[in-house]
Amino acid sequence: MKPATSATLITCLRDEGPFLIEWLAYHRAIGFDRFIIGANDCTDGSHEMLTRLAAMGEVIYLPFSRDPAGKGPQYQFADLLAATGQIKDGDWLAWLDLDEFLLVHRGDGSVQRLIHDLGKADGIRINWRYFGVPPGVAWPGRQIHPALCRCAPADFTREVGLDHRTFKSLYRHRDGLAFFAHGPIYTAASLERQPDWRDGKGKTQRRRAWPRKRLKIPAGVELVTTSLIQHDWAQINHYATRHPAFAQMRRQRGRGSAFVPTDPTDPFYQDFAARHSDAYFATYNQHSDHDPRILRHLPAIDAQMGRLLADQTLRHWHDHALRQLPPEALAKALAKALAAPLP
Repeated sequence: MKPATSATLITCLRDEGPFLIEWLAYHRAIGFDRFIIGANDCTDGSHEMLTRLAAMGEVIYLPFSRDPAGKGPQYQFADLLAATGQIKDGDWLAWLDLDEFLLVHRGDGSVQRLIHDLGKADGIRINWRYFGVPPGVAWPGRQIHPALCRCAPADFTREVGLDHRTFKSLYRHRDGLAFFAHGPIYTAASLERQPDWRDGKGKTQRRRAWPRKRLKIPAGVELVTTSLIQHDWAQINHYATRHPAFAQMRRQRGRGSAFVPTDPTDPFYQDFAARHSDAYFATYNQHSDHDPRILRHLPAIDAQMGRLLADQTLRHWHDHALRQLPPEALAKALAKALAAPLP
């Protein structure tokens, strides 16, 4: 049955086939009913999986190739999405990466409950919370698992770089807004009416807060791209490092906002000191605290995964993607683990 309030989830990916089904199943379980997914230059089976999911009516799939001029894939996809006309005035939207899971703390934990509680508001900022893996913990075969509930302290901040003040958005689209991974892009014209944005406690913000990228800031308009850390209504579980076994995979995949190839002879080569370096993993593999609240959704996730993987074609390409995992991730065990619900 279609939810009373429709919600669209947007993402852009490259070579994330091993993690796609669980991410899709989780967000469908919490109430997103439409998925628009872009993917560029996939080699691990992600393209075939998304093609099949589109044929099944599960997603809207928009494939593309990396801009030879070096434009970031997420920016490319945002332009592509805008040209399709798939997003209508009044649609509720969120854009999450494959390592980000929206965890709602209101009522039944659904995105519909969050939208209901927002009332007539235009949107809400939802702060990150970094999750990591303590030494010696093997990859259990899925992201949402009791073994992977270690995380950073709620007030995790850094002087330089990303921390829990960074946020993603759930918002009501209106004509004239552009898309970006962290929220809508406002223009001077679309700021004629002060948007009603809520903070993590559901309170109206006194300052405008959304990504400033791609926005020519009008004179006299103050924008902020970070916020107070407030996880009261919801949080983004950010598995930024996933597991140490996947470190090299993430380096090879590159960045969504700026393509980072691994070949130094490539004209778009960048040093990994900027992202996905050893220092990055050491910083963001946070595991001092424990937050298992996402586990409430495990039965619904298992049901959705079972439904999706009952399709033989999708299951074939899903298993193909799993076989691309590094040996230390135990791909055969991973395939078995994802096929069966937790005891």
